[in-house]
Amino acid sequence: MKEFHCILQTKGGIGKSVAAAWLSQYLLNQGRAILAIECDQSNRTLSRYDRLETERLDLLDKDQQIDRRRFDALMERLVEDTEPTVIMDNGQASFVPLTRYLVECDALSLLEEAGRQSYVHCVVTGGQLGPSTLSGLEQILGALADSAQIVVWRNAHFGPIDEAAYQTVLEASGAALRDPVHLDRWSKPFEDDVQEMLQRFLTFNEAVQSPNLGLMTRQRLAMVQRRIFGELQYALAPEVGEVAHA
Repeated sequence: MKEFHCILQTKGGIGKSVAAAWLSQYLLNQGRAILAIECDQSNRTLSRYDRLETERLDLLDKDQQIDRRRFDALMERLVEDTEPTVIMDNGQASFVPLTRYLVECDALSLLEEAGRQSYVHCVVTGGQLGPSTLSGLEQILGALADSAQIVVWRNAHFGPIDEAAYQTVLEASGAALRDPVHLDRWSKPFEDDVQEMLQRFLTFNEAVQSPNLGLMTRQRLAMVQRRIFGELQYALAPEVGEVAHA
């Protein structure tokens, strides 16, 4: 089945574009043909990875509402296109209008009828932004859990996630989720290497194979890649199925 992966959250600066980039790289490593689309008008990140050949798409009009002509055209492309896997990275400003569009038009059900499975990826963090990201997850579950597979990225790099509040959101929704993707906080050498890779907009494969990086830097990045890709394998593999409140 063809797939549509949509990265959604109410907050910026929490790792959405990192999630989109690493998801794209994982799928490429799986031998999948992908189409990466960047809809974040305020933050050009995904399109700076040369290897991903990302397309830019401005979804919002001057009033910060969904430009329906553009999104209608994207929907037609998703229905008709033979591209098996599409990854769409969205900015903070598009969260409310895009979610409203998907619900009002029953867009994800339309994609399912056309043979395209939808996944909504939601980053949840700890720290000061934790409550806001949990609120975003709550909104996503309420609006889209019936028409898409929900994948939570648990980003601990801003601090520990409030487990009690997280479980409360899941239990209140009653939705079944895919297994979460854990982005654990690594020790400083790993953190420094990952940050350098991100700042240079290198894919894992490019970094691990780069003659400009030291042997142990490449070793640490290869270890992070295996960990992240293993998390995605478990979250997305068809044989895993849905896991409630993982």
